[in-house]
Amino acid sequence: MSYMFSFSNFVNLDLCGLNLNNVQNMSNMFSNSRMLQSVNLSNIEAENVSDLSHIFDSCGALREVNFSNFKTKELKDMFYMFHHCSSLI
Repeated sequence: MSYMFSFSNFVNLDLCGLNLNNVQNMSNMFSNSRMLQSVNLSNIEAENVSDLSHIFDSCGALREVNFSNFKTKELKDMFYMFHHCSSLI
């Protein structure tokens, strides 16, 4: 799922409840999506995801991310996860 929504023009994304147990790499998934303001990643099963690095890199309009009940066991890399996300409070 790496780069899946990268450079997109989405403003809001709701991915609540997805089963991503077969996914290992979510790096740069939303990177450079400069219009993106909110993402709902709640209740996601992502037990094998090991890489979330740069997932929101350069999402300057991003204000809200919901990670509640985001389940992972193998997470190792969160490097620059919110790099250049200047609108996050």
